[in-house]
Amino acid sequence: MKKLLMVLTLVFLFCFTFSCEVAKEPAVDIEADVEVLKNMLDEWVVLYNTGDFEKLVSFYYAEDAVEMEANQPILEGREAILANYKKASEEYDIQCDSSIAKDVRVSGNMAMVRGNDTGTATPKGGGEQAKYDLKWVGIFERQLDGTWKCICEIGNSNLPIPPPEKE
Repeated sequence: MKKLLMVLTLVFLFCFTFSCEVAKEPAVDIEADVEVLKNMLDEWVVLYNTGDFEKLVSFYYAEDAVEMEANQPILEGREAILANYKKASEEYDIQCDSSIAKDVRVSGNMAMVRGNDTGTATPKGGGEQAKYDLKWVGIFERQLDGTWKCICEIGNSNLPIPPPEKE
């Protein structure tokens, strides 16, 4: 009787174990994620050039995003990033010609995008138009709603540092 009880218990456990549905990770489509991240840059350029900084910051950056520009204080959070965009637009007419992803790597819910921006900046108070050429790296995180948001961005110029002005 003990053997029969043990055999029935083992059969029950065996059947129960293999009849349970195993939780599966959702299918990951890295190519689709790469395309979404690249398309975000196109949208960033449109929003930037039209001066719709509120929409740009909401669309592109996570609430607690960090931005680190060369020779500038760190910007923490959407509000600080938005204020920086607005300040720059008060001082310069800036036209972004392109923002191109040179490398996109996706791993689960995180992504790294390395890119290059080019354009021109003209001082509103008068002065010569200057071309810019920036390299940058952005770290993106997939949000609960499935969208990607930049959580950290760092960048600096590709152009040589101009020589100091002579007195």
